[in-house]
Amino acid sequence: MSYNTTPGGGNTYIASLFSPGIAHLKLSLYRNKLIFDFTLCVGTDKKGGDIYDNTRRVSTSIDLRGAAYLYLAAVSALRGGDSAERIEAPLSCRNSASLTFIYRRNEKNRMEASLLFNNPGINIPFAFPTLWKDVRVNHEMVYEGVQADLGVFAMILFGYVAGSSAGEFPDIEYLQKIFQAGLNP
Repeated sequence: MSYNTTPGGGNTYIASLFSPGIAHLKLSLYRNKLIFDFTLCVGTDKKGGDIYDNTRRVSTSIDLRGAAYLYLAAVSALRGGDSAERIEAPLSCRNSASLTFIYRRNEKNRMEASLLFNNPGINIPFAFPTLWKDVRVNHEMVYEGVQADLGVFAMILFGYVAGSSAGEFPDIEYLQKIFQAGLNP
């Protein structure tokens, strides 16, 4: 498959998220769809900033139910924190593409979240960066990871779902059932 830029212009920009050294993810709206534009990082400039190859940008879109599914996966990861079990939530998109939300332990035994774009011949990973900081827990300082970018991603998905068709969309219990069915077919 070749890289593409569809659906093209006319999008309403929402946000850009960055996976340092890996990819840039731009989220936008086009008609009633949530658009995911992935651009690969191909190196760094003299100042150490990432360089993205816009000729290798790929896009896909999801609808309301797909956004709800990804939202519930992201929230499950955020609520579970470091004690969470592995989550793998695949989602079919348009033009044979798919997005898979993954939450698993990395090589340092820490939980990390990622979103994988897959289309025959093209795989682009996007790792949500973890912000590591010293925080006080029970009067002790501990070094803890905060999934801030994943939180932003979840809020964008929630906003899209809540704002799209509030009167027509099923309640949260129904969404949770859909999510559980998707994880345990």
